[in-house]
Amino acid sequence: MPKMTGDQLSKELIATKADIPVIMCSGLAESIEQRLPKGFGIKEFLPKPVTATELSRVVRKVLDGSHA
Repeated sequence: MPKMTGDQLSKELIATKADIPVIMCSGLAESIEQRLPKGFGIKEFLPKPVTATELSRVVRKVLDGSHA
């Protein structure tokens, strides 16, 4: 994204609507997972590449409220 990073966008979304279920996906998994504190508000993190099966499983998990 040219204007901000994904974690910056997530922070903006959560600041606007605290209960929005954010699933972050990135090809830079190690650097992002280490930067995001657990209590930040991101419900799940998916490292790229992501299969449709994995994405649908995580979306279902978050929508059902069974995220960590």
